[in-house]
Amino acid sequence: MYTNSNGLISVEIGTGSNVNGSFAAIPWENGPFFIETQVDATGGANYNIIGVTQLLSVPYALHAKTAERLISSDNTNPYKAKIVIFNSSRNVADSDINNTIECTSSATLTMTAGFESMLTGDTINLEAHNGAVLTIQAPPGVKINYNENGKAVFSSSTGNVRFGFLRKTDLNSYIISGQ
Repeated sequence: MYTNSNGLISVEIGTGSNVNGSFAAIPWENGPFFIETQVDATGGANYNIIGVTQLLSVPYALHAKTAERLISSDNTNPYKAKIVIFNSSRNVADSDINNTIECTSSATLTMTAGFESMLTGDTINLEAHNGAVLTIQAPPGVKINYNENGKAVFSSSTGNVRFGFLRKTDLNSYIISGQ
């Protein structure tokens, strides 16, 4: 590899022949990654480090190819939210996470303390249908919209749907919008 007349070198990462390992096997999601530049001004093999530069967006964009896993070979999305029928009061369940609660008969969903199956950032879509009232209740020690023992109420009218969104922000803490 050579420099131009100004000493500038251009490197295209991911092309050429592999000397060691496989470029495709680099776990980009475990970054950050850096390139170290070493030079021997005399043209020998006594290199000195002259710079370290972090790799930015382009190589990391290769990790986006993992999104191909979101679509199965028959073009269906296995991660599509499922509809969870909700007609009687109960505690939140693992099957609610990242799915849609469809309330067609007034009922209360209780967010239990220590519900660790739901990770920070996980969500639940909320729907109250055709006159139903969906109440999301927090027991002592659990916060809804920053209020301990809080609640959110979605009241729908006949022939309509009231939508909302629940997102876990921390252990025993949830934000609910749309009420």
